[in-house]
Amino acid sequence: MTSEHHANDDMDEPHPYRALTLMEPGRVNAYFEKNPYNLGDLQSREGLVKVLDAGVPQLVNEYGWIWLWRNGKPSKLTLNNYNYFLGEGASPEACRELQAYWLQMETEWLRSERSIAGVLAFCYLTNNYGFTGDWFVNHIKDLEPSPAFQWFSHCFAPRAVFINLVDQRYTKHTTPYEPNSELIFNLFGINDLNSPCTGRTEIKLINEKGEVVVQRTLNVTVPAFDRSIIPCSLKLPSQSGGYALLSIYYPSDQAAPVISRRYINIGNQSIRSYPEIKPH
Repeated sequence: MTSEHHANDDMDEPHPYRALTLMEPGRVNAYFEKNPYNLGDLQSREGLVKVLDAGVPQLVNEYGWIWLWRNGKPSKLTLNNYNYFLGEGASPEACRELQAYWLQMETEWLRSERSIAGVLAFCYLTNNYGFTGDWFVNHIKDLEPSPAFQWFSHCFAPRAVFINLVDQRYTKHTTPYEPNSELIFNLFGINDLNSPCTGRTEIKLINEKGEVVVQRTLNVTVPAFDRSIIPCSLKLPSQSGGYALLSIYYPSDQAAPVISRRYINIGNQSIRSYPEIKPH
């Protein structure tokens, strides 16, 4: 269906691409400086205005604009993005980590909006060395999943708890948190199933050495087919550096936990490293 026919359609398929950069390389920096994207803000309505005002079901079947080829190099459409966020010539490992983290947060953002009928990650399998990419690495005969594909099991979990906080690892417009300050944020509990879900959520702040420096536990209940907003606060440590904030949700009727993550900065420090967080 073309746009003029949508009023007569049974559904729409919006494509809320938040990293779309179809422009000359020299203009990308200026574009993001003028239009900073709050990656990780689950309450953002930017890019969703038409979706939320629509009169028919909305099935998101494309988003992200952060594709990689199976060798870990940016696709023809996404080179500008990786050059901007990682610098030119970034390693396949760095590109795959950015892709997985970006898509995890955008998936959480879309799934937190309960009026959307469905969310699909574009695309499962496609040609290699083209304009887009898929969720596998190396030789396709082995169907080796990419880090992004591995994290999909968390952000697409039918019952999950997500962190509503803007990323500070890759976004360049945010201000680091002050050491010893209080970090106040919300968790979004979502439930796609037809019965209420209860469980515990472990909140952990992990330093660059992989050490848990702050931890607390919350009990979370999410009604059927709904969303719960859970306020949370943490006392940040005195040590400056890069940290990973984790929400690890253990639904009472599910063995595997669901992980949401955000990287944050504490204190003014020019060079930072971050802990490696695995999806399993």
